[in-house]
Formats: sequence, C-alpha cells, structure tokens
Amino acid sequence: VEADGANLDPAVQPVIALVNGKACGDGMTQVAAAGPGTPASDVGKTVYVVDVLADGSGPGQRPGCGAPGLPIRLWFPVARRFALQEPLFAPGGQRADVALGPVLPFRLTAPQAASDGVN
Repeated sequence: VEADGANLDPAVQPVIALVNGKACGDGMTQVAAAGPGTPASDVGKTVYVVDVLADGSGPGQRPGCGAPGLPIRLWFPVARRFALQEPLFAPGGQRADVALGPVLPFRLTAPQAASDGVN
C-alpha cells in the first residue's frame, strides 16, 4: 500500500473490503519484515491482508459479498482514503498492490427540521 508514493502513516491501521457497497472483510496494515514468504521488495513497506467473504450463507460467507469477477473496493478509514485499484474477487489468495487516492474531506451536517406542516 502506498499513499503519495510512501508508506502509510500510521503504519498500522484498519482496511475494509467493500463489495457492492457492503463490508465483506477487514484486516490491518503493517510494515513487512524480512522472513520466509516475504518478497524482498516488500520488506520495510506497508502491506495488508484482507480475507474477503464469499457470497453465501455458510461458514466464511456473507450474502451479497464476493463472487468471481466482482470488484473489491478497499477503504482505509484512518487515512480517509480509498485504494485507486479495485482487485477482482477470486477464490484463494491473490496479491494486489494498491496506491491510495486523495484524502476524503470531513463533511459536517447540522440537523434540520421541516416546517411544511405535515408533522
């Protein structure tokens, strides 16, 4: 994961996988350490692992979630950014390098009451 060409700050933060606008998995980012199974090009960089639930009602499934070929939108709420790339759902593991889009602004709204005489 890169944000503006660099590691995320803070390095450890949540990531949420959205399929069809529904939260279908989550995980945490971390800085990759050298070790078995870690590509040398990942060492010292921010990485993430998200288990995206499949569509269904059984164990490890959630209705309306992942089906082959559906795009997965990755949301990083602490950074307030979406990933620019949307990997496609497929059973099994896959690697998806992503860069984050612009920071989403806060939106403040004030409560309002209608004065149309209906209520």
